[in-house]
Amino acid sequence: MKAFAWIVFLTWAAFLYWGVKATTSWASPCTLVGDLPQNHLLSAKDLKSASSGGAVLYIGLYLKKALTKDSPLKPEDVGDSPLLRIAPDSAIFAVDLSSEDANKRDADKQFDLGTGSTVIVKQSRVIAVLCPSRAGGKCEVMFEVPQSALKQLVDATGQVGIIDSQKAVP
Repeated sequence: MKAFAWIVFLTWAAFLYWGVKATTSWASPCTLVGDLPQNHLLSAKDLKSASSGGAVLYIGLYLKKALTKDSPLKPEDVGDSPLLRIAPDSAIFAVDLSSEDANKRDADKQFDLGTGSTVIVKQSRVIAVLCPSRAGGKCEVMFEVPQSALKQLVDATGQVGIIDSQKAVP
């Protein structure tokens, strides 16, 4: 009798597990419009959804891994915050930007950092863009910089920003 009870219990647990997993994947089928890197902050323009409200579940979340165009997006692929993994000899340096300027930046892209037109760190990798709201306001772009350059960035006279080829972005 106890063996039968255990079999029933395990069957019920397996049914619940697979039922929730299947329901979650059916509830909001979305695919990606293009290739996106790990830590990309998802917006409506990144997603194709079978239902009108399916994309709403993912907007404002970060990708846990890089995904390619037309990949199906699943709840386990996203998180509330980016994964900040850096090399042991590196540090994280944040630069404040408006949401308009932050929209032009993305994880895994590289930019020069400095003041005015003076470059302090060449080709620093963006780890993630943190925005409370893409609709407006301030965002922080998190860069991976060598620890040897961190002191120069912190001690720089003037505001450190991204130096684009045309102009510096404060």
